[in-house]
Amino acid sequence: MLNFTISIIQSSVQNAIKEFRDVFKKVTGIPSIEYRNRYNKMAAG
Repeated sequence: MLNFTISIIQSSVQNAIKEFRDVFKKVTGIPSIEYRNRYNKMAAG
């Protein structure tokens, strides 16, 4: 039963991450990874 519960939680988290990335790209026009790479360089530089 515990493995089943963990599996459901992992699936929910993965779906939430995918949804976040999809919405983020629609709002910003770029993928979250590209945004992070671009603006981390600007903040560090």
